[in-house]
Amino acid sequence: MRSFNSFVLQANGVNLPLHRTSFTWSNNRKSQAWARLDRFLLSPAILLWFPNMIQRSLPRCLSDHNPVIIREEIVDWGPSPFRFLNWWLEEKDMMKESIKWWSECKAVGSQGFVLFSKAKASKISLKRWLQSSKINLKKPKEVEDKLEVLDTKAEREGWTASLRQERLHLLEELWKRHRREEQSWRQKSRIKWLHDGDKNTTFFYSIANSRMRNNVITEMLIEGTTLTDPMTIREGVFKFFKEHFKEVDWKRPIMSRDGLMKISDEEKVALEERFSVEEVHFALWNCDGNKAPGPDGFNLNFIKAHWKEIQDDFMRQAAIVFARSVEQCSTFLAWIYPLNTVLG
Repeated sequence: MRSFNSFVLQANGVNLPLHRTSFTWSNNRKSQAWARLDRFLLSPAILLWFPNMIQRSLPRCLSDHNPVIIREEIVDWGPSPFRFLNWWLEEKDMMKESIKWWSECKAVGSQGFVLFSKAKASKISLKRWLQSSKINLKKPKEVEDKLEVLDTKAEREGWTASLRQERLHLLEELWKRHRREEQSWRQKSRIKWLHDGDKNTTFFYSIANSRMRNNVITEMLIEGTTLTDPMTIREGVFKFFKEHFKEVDWKRPIMSRDGLMKISDEEKVALEERFSVEEVHFALWNCDGNKAPGPDGFNLNFIKAHWKEIQDDFMRQAAIVFARSVEQCSTFLAWIYPLNTVLG
């Protein structure tokens, strides 16, 4: 067994998550025993070509083993959520356009709604710009093919000054596209110990796909019914959390102030002061911009790069949140309680 485990480690065998059941064997006796004995181990190279491979157990019927099948299964969950990629900030045209998108949005309403509307308008405009410029569709393979044609021509006709200049231009473009691809997969992999400049696109790609495989939901048991269709799963999840987070009347505990330490008047004044631009700037710039983005899809790198344009909107919203601090704190505490219940 040790030799087998050693072989699996050396071969980097990937054990895919098992869907439908947790175990593949049972002794079928009164004193029940369960184990996962049957599984597929795949090489990382296979998963690079077939990233949507899954293991699924089948009913065991008369046997004490569940049959296990492996197949590529692509589930359509609808449009993919928007995620801002850091390398877009390197495009000068995009930076100029994004500043214009933010300033041209004239939303009317509460400050929170204005901030939301400007982020939404920027996201829609950014998607259109990406499609029109086709910047996301430019793969390294296109440049590699051009380089091959150029090298073949040079071998046949000899190198000229124009061919050398064209080759230098293509090499520069190829490096740029490889760099974009590497940055994109590194960001999607969400590995904390990596830094800008680390180069292993295949590794980033495998980690990102591994995260997607582990997070995929192929079926869900809700109120005794097994759901497999993506739309019914989404509806079931929505109904569950809508009911779970529904406000209910309950008697809140009253805390006694006896024995509590008190802060000084100076500390009280400092806590009640409004957020300054310097404080917000310091907090933002001490956050890692590569962290997972928020619900709107923009990460902190986007906010840092466009801080001059969004600072006023951001600070106005911060002032409103501060003015309603008592209401915000009570709402926050009410949401934390059920969240901890769900996470166990």
